Amino acid sequence: MYAPSVDSGQGLLASIAPVNTRLYGQLIAQGRPEHELRDIRRAYDLCSLLYAGMFQADGRPFSAHTVSVASIVAQLGLPSPIVAMALIHNVYENADFGDGLRSAITPARRRRVLDAVGADIEACALRFSELRIHKRPASVATTLDTLSARDRMLLLVDLADILEKYADMGLLYFGDSDWATSFVDAHEGALIQLCTALGQPVLAEALALAIARLRAGQVPAVLRSAGEHKYLYPIVPLSCRATTRDRWVARLRQSTAWHLARRILRGATA
Repeated sequence: MYAPSVDSGQGLLASIAPVNTRLYGQLIAQGRPEHELRDIRRAYDLCSLLYAGMFQADGRPFSAHTVSVASIVAQLGLPSPIVAMALIHNVYENADFGDGLRSAITPARRRRVLDAVGADIEACALRFSELRIHKRPASVATTLDTLSARDRMLLLVDLADILEKYADMGLLYFGDSDWATSFVDAHEGALIQLCTALGQPVLAEALALAIARLRAGQVPAVLRSAGEHKYLYPIVPLSCRATTRDRWVARLRQSTAWHLARRILRGATA
């Protein structure tokens, strides 16, 4: 653990890093050693790879979201493996491993993450997917005493994930944010109490402030994303789109249907 860099909810909200270099500066200022910084950088590189071209529903690159979540837990003084895990916290649920699967934990995926960030951080990412608060909101508080110190810190990452979506009013720019706001509306008190129960009153204060701000806020409709954008959506570079189109054309030309159609057309024009 490191000494927290902030002492108030307002201070935490104001200190959230929006980009990786700002996060690095915060980590350096805390005096984290190079081997820990190296692991965090590796986690960021993996995040950049697995979320390349992926945008959050407010239009931000998804990697910016994970950087901000990592910044929150770093400012709270959590250990570097937890900061690194925060950069890839939902990797098994929504990252693009190129395997065609949406949400899955497979041996191949685990090997890729393990090779990139090491066994400790990968184990944290795996455990995080099991501990998500939204999967068991009614029982989280009652089972705190049964959780390890690491599990309790992973719950703080999940709370930081919620805070980040509210901190810069990002949810107001989602095309459809009901999936997030309805959960918080239903469990706001429990979420804030959970922050305190986990020994983080500053996080509790920041979450309460951010929720209140977002509820009172409004943005012009022209700045909101399209209605179908609820979670993540990909934007493929134009050069890659051309490559993808060419591949599909090449596959089509090798198909039986293509050759059959050519024979029919040849016969019709004979």
